[in-house]
Amino acid sequence: MDQRPLVQLTLVRAREFLREPEAVFWAVMFPIALIVGLGFAFRARPEAVLKVAAERSIAPALRAESGLEVMELAPDAAHQALRDGKVARITNYYNLQDWIAQVS
Repeated sequence: MDQRPLVQLTLVRAREFLREPEAVFWAVMFPIALIVGLGFAFRARPEAVLKVAAERSIAPALRAESGLEVMELAPDAAHQALRDGKVARITNYYNLQDWIAQVS
């Protein structure tokens, strides 16, 4: 089987594409410009820190994790801090085996 017609057809399509500057811009140049522009805009983002309220028993383990700011609070104070927007999450210690038994 002769591959010459397929090569010629591919060359014709490529030349046809390159003759339209707006098509080259939108298909090649614009995506590159968009990537570079967004790369400059969002390059200096600090590491996100999640504020967490935790019970005294689990707080030391959570402090070992980077990216967490742990506050030791009683359950009532933790719920109030969550309502006030001072923390994003309340983490309580629970017995995993007991929980699995309850939900199974």
